[in-house]
Amino acid sequence: MRDIRPVLDNALSMAQAFLAQHVEAGDVVVDATMGNGYDTEFLARLVSPGGSVFAFDTEQKALEETKIRISTIDQNSVFLVKESHEFISRHVPQGIKAAVFNLGYLPGGDRQSTTVAAVTVRAVANLLPLLGKDGIIVIVVYRGHEEGKREWNALVEYGSQLPRSPYSVSMCDFINQPNDPPGFIGIQRRN
Repeated sequence: MRDIRPVLDNALSMAQAFLAQHVEAGDVVVDATMGNGYDTEFLARLVSPGGSVFAFDTEQKALEETKIRISTIDQNSVFLVKESHEFISRHVPQGIKAAVFNLGYLPGGDRQSTTVAAVTVRAVANLLPLLGKDGIIVIVVYRGHEEGKREWNALVEYGSQLPRSPYSVSMCDFINQPNDPPGFIGIQRRN
């Protein structure tokens, strides 16, 4: 029997549900925060065959873990880039279908090395012009640490200032879970 997680279980399952509904074989997508490669693998399976995944991280350990995780996937369709997500536009073509951010620190890594609000907002701003028609950005923000709280506040402020045309911006906050659970922000380019 297939295990089906409810969409509203947590921010990560919600982000994956949005991506699964939106991304198809042949699409070009971005994993802006590679981490241990779970989102990279998930995206690679969605865009196969014929699509491409561009995955970014600044930590060598993230690239090594992701290489292991995706070892059974067509390596020609996944591009691992050791660079900050703020420089995505140097590597990714226009017309991407989706991008995912899973913010915070590398699980199992140095908890002092986290994504940073100002850099993340610049990364999102740099991605917006690369989105194709109906392209989406989904962002999971871990707010259990101070920089995560700053990122959430900065992204909510940034998203609230985007013009209604062509962008639709939403957020989901899990209000009945303790200890600042991860939140979800979604941006869609409608044009």
